[in-house]
Amino acid sequence: MKRLRYIDIAKGMAILCMVLGHTYSIQEKPFIFVWIYSFHMPLFFITSGILYRIKKSGEEKYSNLIQKKIKTLLIPYLIWNTIYQIFISILNSLGEKNIWITNLQRIIYFNGSAMWFLPVMFIASLIFLVTIKNKYLNIVLGIILGIVGINMPEGSQMLEVLLRAFVGVIFIEIGYYFYDIYINNFSKIILVIVICLDILGAWKNGLVSLSDRLFNNPCIYIWTACLGTYIIYKMSIYLDKRNICLLEYWGKNSIKILCLHGFIIEIIRLVDYKIFGNVLVCMGRWEGVVFTSIIMIILTSSMPLINKFLWWSFGERRENLRKIKQTENI
Repeated sequence: MKRLRYIDIAKGMAILCMVLGHTYSIQEKPFIFVWIYSFHMPLFFITSGILYRIKKSGEEKYSNLIQKKIKTLLIPYLIWNTIYQIFISILNSLGEKNIWITNLQRIIYFNGSAMWFLPVMFIASLIFLVTIKNKYLNIVLGIILGIVGINMPEGSQMLEVLLRAFVGVIFIEIGYYFYDIYINNFSKIILVIVICLDILGAWKNGLVSLSDRLFNNPCIYIWTACLGTYIIYKMSIYLDKRNICLLEYWGKNSIKILCLHGFIIEIIRLVDYKIFGNVLVCMGRWEGVVFTSIIMIILTSSMPLINKFLWWSFGERRENLRKIKQTENI
């Protein structure tokens, strides 16, 4: 199936928001941080649901779908989170044994970095796809699991992975069953109303986090996640008509940015601390903007080399690289 540019642009905006969200170290977060966290990870689950609907995944063999998900989600997680935990251990412990054991345990528990999202998406996708051919069972199971995922008290690390995935199933179903709302033409008046309602909801609900299962008011959380995703999709449809290649490029390489940006964050923070005396932290509210700009410049400029030599570690096929190369002359 031909790639849909507006979906890649939407993923590009979401991954940019994710990096921005990970670069603020100040305690008093600006409202843009609160707004980003209200939707940026649910957007990826909703996008999966939209793609399952467009690709008619329900007609495909379940074994084939599992194989694809292992290649594109679990393989990158196992490779890059292992490297990342070793990298963090070297930076933080100088070989201290206990730190090494703790960090490497995080790989088994599917935790400890921004890559928590990959196994959670894998589990949520398997749950959704196993019942996709029975609409009513699919919907009822998704609602039940979502309620459990939102309301269950904090448990073991492995249980937390499952509970995040249960919440993810809700958003996959929203994308699958309401996909036309996100991808069809839109009224500017409706968009303005949605923006106002989304900002109001995010302000009212405060800081939330899917990785921490912090939802505050669950109804408002789901509401703002859907509205925020709607806004991003309408922006991406608008930008698609204006040939915005950079966001599309980031969207096509979103998994790579997810896996690799943590390395750059740690290196920049170390250099900033050792050499410049925490200049970035002293920038206050501008810290995230400057930090994110540096990270995205580094990742964008190095992406052709990553695609050339490390494509296999992200579960990609060589023929997919040709499609990505078409946007590397940005």
